[in-house]
Amino acid sequence: MHGAQIDRFCWQYFQLDQAPDFPDDDVLRDAETQEILYRRLFARDAAGLSPPPRYELRVLKELVARLEASITDWEEHVSCVIVRRLLLPSWLCVLTKEARAFQTTS
Repeated sequence: MHGAQIDRFCWQYFQLDQAPDFPDDDVLRDAETQEILYRRLFARDAAGLSPPPRYELRVLKELVARLEASITDWEEHVSCVIVRRLLLPSWLCVLTKEARAFQTTS
């Protein structure tokens, strides 16, 4: 069941779906799910492809917001994989890509 939600979300992400079906809250809270999403979507060696930086940042922001909203016990879920391993490094990387893209078009 959870695998289908994760697979659908990942497929929609790489298809640049403007309204992807995010996994349910209980699925997002699971550390294994977060690790899978990180490896499949955001790790720099993930798929060899990256969506456009603005799309990647928009989906990442929504994913993190949903993850934060899903947490009912911060003591239990404080080690959120996506937030811990991904949030700052990826945002900095995406913002750097955006800055470079802006400089080349200016």
